[in-house]
Amino acid sequence: MYCNNCGSLLAQEVSFCSACGSRQDQTQAGSQTPAEQAMYVFRAMRKFGMFKQETAYLVFFKDQLAVAHLSKEQQKQESSKLRQELKSQGVGYFSSVTATMGYWSQYGERYNKMGLPAILAENPANFTVPYMQINRFFFRGWSEHYDSTDDSTSTTKGKIQLQLAGAGKINFSHNSEGNPQLKQFFSSIFGSRLKYRR
Repeated sequence: MYCNNCGSLLAQEVSFCSACGSRQDQTQAGSQTPAEQAMYVFRAMRKFGMFKQETAYLVFFKDQLAVAHLSKEQQKQESSKLRQELKSQGVGYFSSVTATMGYWSQYGERYNKMGLPAILAENPANFTVPYMQINRFFFRGWSEHYDSTDDSTSTTKGKIQLQLAGAGKINFSHNSEGNPQLKQFFSSIFGSRLKYRR
């Protein structure tokens, strides 16, 4: 058996790759119809107020957007399962840390293989919004550069806001500067309802 992400040789029936940490899903996305298959997954932080936020993945389907939340409790459970799996495979500490970082950096890719019913069943907080109910999709991403005498650093920040027909707004923050391909993708879905800034 080989990792479906990095191609490393794995023992049979493992849930996680010991090299990159990605989940080994036995189901195939090819069995889904195009309407059921995710087109794009975007990681963000759902903002519930000034101080409360939660990791969320915006999963774009053909005719609707799914918002998949990742609670702190889910993160703890996933991390615990990953640690146990890596330990059972005899993976050392430093390799385990690398695999864990790889796992979380690629976590959102799992939604490309999940159908909409599975995403909604994963967490009671998950929901969908048909594109026709989004009056405006606002995207902004930017980088801030800090120069000092010894060092130069930069931070990427951004925001997404969904303005819904008669139901208020849903706000997200993110750390993507954006790019022409992302703008083109959003434009293909929202057309003139897209407000895109960099």
